[in-house]
Amino acid sequence: MKSASRILLCSVAVLLLHVSQAYAATPLAGTWVNVDENSGSLTRLEVTEEADGWVIHAWGSCSPNDCDWGKVPLYMAVSDAAHTLGHGFAYWDHKEKNPKVDIRTFTMLHVDDDTLVVESFDVYGKAAGRPKEEHHVRVKDSFKRVK
Repeated sequence: MKSASRILLCSVAVLLLHVSQAYAATPLAGTWVNVDENSGSLTRLEVTEEADGWVIHAWGSCSPNDCDWGKVPLYMAVSDAAHTLGHGFAYWDHKEKNPKVDIRTFTMLHVDDDTLVVESFDVYGKAAGRPKEEHHVRVKDSFKRVK
């Protein structure tokens, strides 16, 4: 009986490990840099798993140094039958850091042939001094993994 319990316990542990790895797997994890060195938008992204879930840390193009946008939650979506977390969604509210910058940046991410494709757009608030209908669309910035 002791042997049967041990086998059952080991089987359950292996099953749980397999299921947790399947749901935790994501090709998005890592450090990514924009392939366009002259990009006027996002320059670097870091996707990591923390205790509360997935997070993304972004840097944008600024002079003389890139602007640290900070870390925000990365909402993951399963992208295939193997339950790979292959798509992500995140947003930054830049007004939280600077009330004069009333901009929210929304991004959707996925990996295509070892390239991180990031589709993003900015939504301007009243304090941005732009008509509320004006939004900036950045179509498909491409990033390569460095770590």
